[in-house]
Amino acid sequence: MLALLMGLVSAFFDIRKFSPISAERLIQVTPVLLSLLGLGLIGAFGEELGWRGFLLPKMMSGGFKSPYFACGLVWASWHLPLIAFGDFYRTDNTLLMALIYGLGIIAISLFFSELRMRSDSVWVAVIAHASHNFFFQLMIPSLLLTAPGSHSELWETVASDTGLCVAVLYAVAYLASRRILRPSAPDYRGA
Repeated sequence: MLALLMGLVSAFFDIRKFSPISAERLIQVTPVLLSLLGLGLIGAFGEELGWRGFLLPKMMSGGFKSPYFACGLVWASWHLPLIAFGDFYRTDNTLLMALIYGLGIIAISLFFSELRMRSDSVWVAVIAHASHNFFFQLMIPSLLLTAPGSHSELWETVASDTGLCVAVLYAVAYLASRRILRPSAPDYRGA
């Protein structure tokens, strides 16, 4: 749902144009998509086992004031060298992209942490993480929004998988989840 909203925002602001690939092409790439989804689950499992399976519960039991935020900060910091110096994003302003990436990762972490703690299962975070990567990094930009818009230079900073739009959408999803998912539960997250 969030990936679709990001796609709509991107199309509305003419960052990328809605131009889905043909049905024939989709059939051709389906085995690759399924393989990437499987590999994505493995990668997401590794990350989530570390971030929300191990680190987050340790932070919570260790008395961190804002464990969801702190976990996101560590997660973002872990990736920042790759973002700032690894040519992961195609942008002229890598430091700005690293800052935006950090904001996006922290917002994503708030939501994934809430899902993980509410479900008492790291698997919920694994599926959310793999779904995020699959839809935001692959499905939307490669299958639906395939044509650049008149503001395509804003893709990385505004509409990519950790752009400003994604940070806002995940922050809203996190706030909504706090109100919707068992609102009478004790506030243990300190986020």
